[in-house]
Amino acid sequence: MPERPFNNPFTKSLAHLRQRLIERERNQPVPAPEPPDPQLGDEERFKASVEGATPLGEGASRDVPPQHPDRSGAKAIRRRPADDAMSVRADFDVRYSDLFIRGRSKDLSARTARELEEGRFAVHSHVDLHGMVLEDAMARVDDFIADSQRRGERCVLVVTGKGNNSPGHRGVLRQSIPDWLARGPSARRVLAFASARPCDGGSGALYVLLRKSSSRKSRISVETGPGP
Repeated sequence: MPERPFNNPFTKSLAHLRQRLIERERNQPVPAPEPPDPQLGDEERFKASVEGATPLGEGASRDVPPQHPDRSGAKAIRRRPADDAMSVRADFDVRYSDLFIRGRSKDLSARTARELEEGRFAVHSHVDLHGMVLEDAMARVDDFIADSQRRGERCVLVVTGKGNNSPGHRGVLRQSIPDWLARGPSARRVLAFASARPCDGGSGALYVLLRKSSSRKSRISVETGPGP
């Protein structure tokens, strides 16, 4: 008859205890590494910071898909100059529209007046009349023209605004300031004026050509609309 294996209950208890100890070690949290010694060099600090880390096995690296930048904002920005160009073109032919205004003294040649209308004179200074009532704007223009002539400036810019926000979009300053330049105290200092190019304000601004010295007040003829 074959012998039966010896049944030792102590051996079973020991194996059970060993298994419990193994499971306890696995479940214990890994203590955080101590902060590196500030006296250590860069290489020693790096080794201390990764101490206890488990390296990835071979082939365990993970590829991160490339991030594609959102170009919708860039496209929107690139479209803005084109939109601005379209708005400029809308006012490009102001010299050939009913909004164009010109005035010149009889002692100014037609050639010089045409050069002023084409914006060939360098603008030395400007005055902005936006937000002013008519009486204040007239006084401001007279002071500006007198000061500019004293400084020896040849061509200046008077910004009246187009009047898009005024009642009925009439543009009180745009309509009244040219007549004031032709009839008011500044007329003796002015040789000519004309609506500006789009880059300088278009129909909402005037190039003003000044005399080198004031003369007796003479009449300046004012015309509106396309030229010949």
